[in-house]
Amino acid sequence: MFTFNRRTFVRNQREAAQVANTGGTVFGFYRKRKNGALLMDMDREPRAFFCTREDTGAEVCFVVTASQTPQGARFSFGMTESTRQWLGMPDHRYDFRSHKVESSICEQARASLEAVDSVGA
Repeated sequence: MFTFNRRTFVRNQREAAQVANTGGTVFGFYRKRKNGALLMDMDREPRAFFCTREDTGAEVCFVVTASQTPQGARFSFGMTESTRQWLGMPDHRYDFRSHKVESSICEQARASLEAVDSVGA
C-alpha cells in the first residue's frame, strides 16, 4: 500500500481486499517507478505522478497530472485543478512556480513509498 495525503493506493486487487477487510477505503492504484509513483483511479487510469528525486544534492518532491494515451502514460508540466481536487490538495498547498508539494505531504508520501520498498514491492 502507498498513502498520499491520507488517500490509500494499492498495487492490486489482493491489497485492495486487505484494506477493505480492515475497514479502510481504497482510493486508487499505484505503480512504483524509479523516481516515484504513478497514481491511478479505480479504473486504473493514470491521474497523477508523485515524483521524488534528488537534484544537485537537494531532495525534490512534486506532483504532475498524468493521463493515458495510446502510446502510454503522458505527464504534464504541472497539476490541473481536477488533479488537485482528486488528491485533496487545496491551492495553498502547492507552489505553482516549482511544482513542489507542501513538505508535510511530501514527507509522509515519501515515507510511505520507502515502506513499500522495504517490504519488497
